Amino acid sequence: MKTSTLDIKPDSFKFTDAIWTKEKHPDLHKHKDHILRIMEQLNILARPRSFNEMGEKTENYFLTPCMLRQESPIEVISPKDDPSMNLQYKLKADFQPWHADEGHDSDAPIMPEHMNQARLCVALATVCTNALREILLTHVSDKHANIYQAIRAKKADLTKKTQARRGQWQNSLLLPDQSQVVFPDPFGRYVASVDQFDISLLYILIRHVSTVSASVMGWGIDPIEHPSRDRCLGATVERIRLYRNQICHSMDGKISQHDFDDYWNKFDIVLDDIEQALGRQEFRAQLEKQRRQVISVYEAC
Repeated sequence: MKTSTLDIKPDSFKFTDAIWTKEKHPDLHKHKDHILRIMEQLNILARPRSFNEMGEKTENYFLTPCMLRQESPIEVISPKDDPSMNLQYKLKADFQPWHADEGHDSDAPIMPEHMNQARLCVALATVCTNALREILLTHVSDKHANIYQAIRAKKADLTKKTQARRGQWQNSLLLPDQSQVVFPDPFGRYVASVDQFDISLLYILIRHVSTVSASVMGWGIDPIEHPSRDRCLGATVERIRLYRNQICHSMDGKISQHDFDDYWNKFDIVLDDIEQALGRQEFRAQLEKQRRQVISVYEAC
């Protein structure tokens, strides 16, 4: 799909001013800011996104697809009876019924055990990932101004390949797509912000870039559990890694209700340890909110 740039700057809007003041409906120009926001919501215009060390950067121009009619459809604008601008949107949706004989096996419904695993995976991808992200961001060495600088300082260690037996080479710590995410391009731009780092990437960075110390057992080893439970921050990170591997690598995609309750309780305990270490109280509340939201959906059905 072809795209063209529309030079729209916050301080001038010269291009839109030039066009919309010539339209036969002067209210177009009067309500230009509101109309531009609506056009973004409807994907008629798109503001490019880019990232730098400070996070997401907003560009001062739009992209617009060259797929619009030469003339505006008359049904869109109708200011005949009202001096204010009226915008009408005609939306069309074709709903196709899904019958059992069209690929849906009515004899194999979604089981509660499948839903249990799905709920745990969502909790790992949201609340637990948020907790790991905060651990990484709050444990940057004093030698570095921010986490991006700390990552760049460790680039050689994160990307080098080590020689194994018989002349073979082991892969680097980061996969190619992970390297693309954490390191800037030649122009200093990032393709994603730290808010988009997934749980696997966060674990690697905490282990090799942050100042978090390993558990008593060491990195990559399951931490000590009851009765002499290790509660250091490195142990909580390892527990999230362990739970993630156990849940997401399930062979049948099922988690019994007993195991679900056990994992959910483990999530709560680990998040409590993280809150105590960081001096924050938000992750357990997020987990509880997620549990209530899911249960309310089930009850409504």
